[in-house]
Amino acid sequence: MAGFPMPDGDFQEKLAGRARLAGLEVSEAVASTLDEYFQLLWKWNRRMSLTSLPLDTVSDEAIDRLFIEPLRAAAHLPPRAHVLDIGSGGGSPAIPLKIGASGISLVMVESTIKKAAFLREVVRQLSLKEATVEEARVEDLTSRPELRGKADVATLRAVKASENLFEAISWLTKETGEVFLFTSDSPMNSGFPAPFREKFRHSLLPGSRSTLVVLVKEDHE
Repeated sequence: MAGFPMPDGDFQEKLAGRARLAGLEVSEAVASTLDEYFQLLWKWNRRMSLTSLPLDTVSDEAIDRLFIEPLRAAAHLPPRAHVLDIGSGGGSPAIPLKIGASGISLVMVESTIKKAAFLREVVRQLSLKEATVEEARVEDLTSRPELRGKADVATLRAVKASENLFEAISWLTKETGEVFLFTSDSPMNSGFPAPFREKFRHSLLPGSRSTLVVLVKEDHE
């Protein structure tokens, strides 16, 4: 990292402070691994756009959105869930979800070559087990029969929702499959594409609009 100033501030100290405000306990091991991920994200983000959030000052906004929100959502994942993260980009929420819930298996779907390379480097550097990267659009995965009905949960953040997207998610998830939507937009009241319905929604950060909306497949019996 020669020639680049390091981020201003102690990441783990700030992470611990923001976690306390959110009612979270973060172990030293998890905090250390998240710190490694943050350093990689900071380094690569100087060369390519992985996130627009400020990283040089270890801002509260970046810590909340990139780390605290996924850690809060991790509590709602089944212990051994197979998770499909769509449009993984810079790795959040996927990487913190995996670090916070190490028992899950994770597939990150990212169509941009450079971003997919970054995600593979994170998996390698952090020695994340049962974590892989698919360099593809999620719709393209429906041509692979071995992936049909495999995922327990699909996760989405900053991905444009469409009927085609939800059709692909339905094909890739189990009959009891769920979708975790990370949103800070206005409450969604217009319904969701079949076969999904809202199961519940959970506030991710006290005093903010950051929300986890969980969808589940409709029962067609």
